[in-house]
Amino acid sequence: KKMWANIRFSHRGLRTKSDKDISFEATTATTTEEKKLTGKFRGLLKRAKSSKEPEKTESEKKQIEIEEAMLRVTPETKVFGVPLAEVISKQRHVEGIPRPIYDCITFLNERALDEEGLYRIPGSKLSIELFKAKYDCGDDVIFDVYEDPTTMVSLILAYIREAPESIFSRTGLEILQSLRGTDESEMNKKLKEGLSNFPPEYMKVVGEIIWHLNAVSCHKHNNKMSAANLAMCIYPTLAGPVRGMIQHCATIFPPPVIKSSIVQLEDDGTPVNKFTRRFTRRSQKHIDVHKSIAESSPQQQQQQSHYLQQHLQQQQQ
Repeated sequence: KKMWANIRFSHRGLRTKSDKDISFEATTATTTEEKKLTGKFRGLLKRAKSSKEPEKTESEKKQIEIEEAMLRVTPETKVFGVPLAEVISKQRHVEGIPRPIYDCITFLNERALDEEGLYRIPGSKLSIELFKAKYDCGDDVIFDVYEDPTTMVSLILAYIREAPESIFSRTGLEILQSLRGTDESEMNKKLKEGLSNFPPEYMKVVGEIIWHLNAVSCHKHNNKMSAANLAMCIYPTLAGPVRGMIQHCATIFPPPVIKSSIVQLEDDGTPVNKFTRRFTRRSQKHIDVHKSIAESSPQQQQQQSHYLQQHLQQQQQ
């Protein structure tokens, strides 16, 4: 009350003065008791601000998500490091392809085949562990559009290396080692004979991965990853047999379930660019429009040319 009385008094006596002088006198009219109260209030504000926890970083958030997902992992939901027969019995597959392999290959085929250095650069350890924990606890994993492709590559390699029946297990390595130094013509026959000892459902999964690697090698003009480079990244000591599997996957393995792994090539060996084909069809449409303009009257030509210009501007935008 005293404070407001002082403000009113100073305001009545200083009508001719400026607003700055009035506000200055109003602020200086506080008593010592009021100053003590404001001091206490400021102290409480400082304590409230200091008691707030600092914001967590992205890595800390991911670590918390990993720990929460790992708590929900059960033998009934686990897919990494589990025999393929168990994965199929748990219904964690798409047409016989385990869910992690199917999702990762589909993502890479649609968005990352032109990514330079694919399969050469490892993914983020935290992201890999997070997705593995999500798959193992039975969550439905949906990859973000801007997700790093190296994470999917590392997930595929982790699944291959952790699988009990793997091409890089003891039996698979013995088959591949026996093919070192053989000619390419003989290698395909021996590979087909040797890999036929594996269960057919396993060969289907291995074939899906090799078909995908073949699709990656078809884009070597952009991603700089030929079949030889991919074989060196996957298994350096047995690069020859692995390269043979990638190059001759059509004669060794059955057709892939994921149809985007089959890449159509142009005459010069480069993959067919869908956008280029779509653009050429649009260009043909523009040629047809030009023909109709040439055969029409001058007034119709003017209207049609104006329409064509608007159409081309929309296509460029």
